[in-house]
Order: sequence, then C-alpha cells, then structure tokens
Amino acid sequence: TAAAGADVNFKLTSNVPDDLLNYLNPDDVYPPVIGDDEPGNPEPGIPADSNRGHYALTFHDQMDEEFEFDPESVVVMVGDTELVPVDEYTISYNVPHEGEDPETVCDFEITIDLVGLYESGAITSEDIENATSITVTYTATLADDAKAGSYENEAWVHYPDTNSSHDTVEVITYGINIFKYDQAKGVDGKDAGLADAKFALYDEKAVVDGALVEGATPILTGITSGANGYARIDGLDEGIYYLVETEAPTGYVKSD
Repeated sequence: TAAAGADVNFKLTSNVPDDLLNYLNPDDVYPPVIGDDEPGNPEPGIPADSNRGHYALTFHDQMDEEFEFDPESVVVMVGDTELVPVDEYTISYNVPHEGEDPETVCDFEITIDLVGLYESGAITSEDIENATSITVTYTATLADDAKAGSYENEAWVHYPDTNSSHDTVEVITYGINIFKYDQAKGVDGKDAGLADAKFALYDEKAVVDGALVEGATPILTGITSGANGYARIDGLDEGIYYLVETEAPTGYVKSD
C-alpha cells in the first residue's frame, strides 16, 4: 500500500543461468587441431553460430500511468556486485513490446550480456553453479492525484528466444468519504447534508490517549463538505487516521 505522492520501491529478480557456458564463443580454427599439431587459422567467411558469444538477459517493466519511474534510482546487481551502466548493462525507455500489442509500451528495459560479464570476470563459474541472483531495484512515485484503487506494475524477463511468465504487483491506495449532516433536518428518513464544514486529517502519531497532541501537524487540511454534505479524501496509505472538525458551518457548533 502507498499514499498518493509516495515513493514505492520495487525489486526484480532473475538469476545466472546454469547453461551460460554453452553460449561462450570458442575461437574457430581451420583446419581442426589433431594431437599436438599447431592450430590452423580461422577460415574466413564462416559465420559464427548466432547462439554463441552472446546471452542477452532483458528485464521488461510496464507500470500504470499513475507511476512515475525514477531512472536515477536504478541499481543492477549480480549477487553482491553492482553493475556499471552502459559498460555492463544498457537501459532503454518507452519501448514497444516485440510481437505483442504494439500499443503497449514498457516503461523501461534493462539488458545485460551475461557472456560479456563472464568474459570480464563479473560473473564466475561459481555464479553459474550457484544460480547467483541478478536483481534490479528502483523507485517509482505514485501520482499526487492518485485516487483510491489498485495500481499495477508488471514485469518479466526475456532470455534467448524465450519470455518468462509475467509477474504483476498491485499497489493499493485508499480513500475516505465524509458526510456532515444535521440530524434535526432530515427529510423522509434521510439526513440533511451540511455544506462548508471544514476538517483536518491527522495520522495516528498525532493522537495520544484519545487526545490530539498539542502542536501536532495535520497531514491534510482544507477538507470542506460540499453542498450535499460530502467531502472526499483520496490517496491514503493503509493506517489509522483521525479526522478533526476545525470549523463548523455558519449557525452550528463544531464537533470536539
């Protein structure tokens, strides 16, 4: 859960594949080496196997528009080692899905060449054996005007010729309806709403033993009932809140 305007931290996890060594690109020699013979020279014009010499692992992430992704927050790790952007991974923004709905766009894609990391020593044989985790952490901010509801962040990994299953996380924000009314002026059993009652909202730290702490700062002010007596507060995180009436409509006494 999160409040409107709050930062939400996300973590995507994959791992070093156990078949990575199959993708290394050995030096081609011609003719083949037999016994103690000196190796020949590579034969020109023979294309390398397209499945060798490169293993691209790509994280895809697609968020609801109520999230604003912070590119500066991205950290990519292999185990306990942080990778260097550009040199050890690339990141692209607003990328259309390949082979899927062209109207759907990933907020970002992060691609890592695992063969390159193995050849540079950033990934070791021990990492392959232990399926060391590969993680992407980052922050996205929920919009200031987010209404009560559920907002989704969907992610998956593409590796040679295959996509992983898609994982979706829901971030929930809440709302409160307020109704201010005059019990004496109801019509046909319905309470009559009162306009222009003003309220402030506090979190649970502002109240001790049922009393508002002196000098406590409200988290939201300017909440005013409309002509029908209703006011709406949106974008609240999970928790306990206290609503305090700060000013009553003309001709009324505010609640304590």
